[in-house]
Amino acid sequence: MAVPLENHITPIIIYIPMAAHIYAQYSTEESGTNWLAIRDEQVLAKTNAEGAMITLSYELKMSLVDLSPSFEAAARRGKMLYYPMDTHWNSDGREVAAATIAKILTSTTLETSITLGLLE
Repeated sequence: MAVPLENHITPIIIYIPMAAHIYAQYSTEESGTNWLAIRDEQVLAKTNAEGAMITLSYELKMSLVDLSPSFEAAARRGKMLYYPMDTHWNSDGREVAAATIAKILTSTTLETSITLGLLE
């Protein structure tokens, strides 16, 4: 099996947060008892999953694009990035992800650094 760097390929890990991880903090009493019962677990799961990806990318010496900061910033501005009742991005979600990744790929040396995505 060929080594990616020998073939001039730079592998990149992209952390894609779940909708529940982005929007959990905006829950209200009207969010429903079932959701509110697991809300805190979802917040913790995001922290654990994101931390694990950061650690893994560091250990593998691979760059990481973390979409959480950009998605969280868009959510604060009131954007919905996922389809309702679906785990997939809508057009706004795809736009934020694409802009974040493009900004990082055009402005950062990926071979030697861990990169956290932030597009304000």
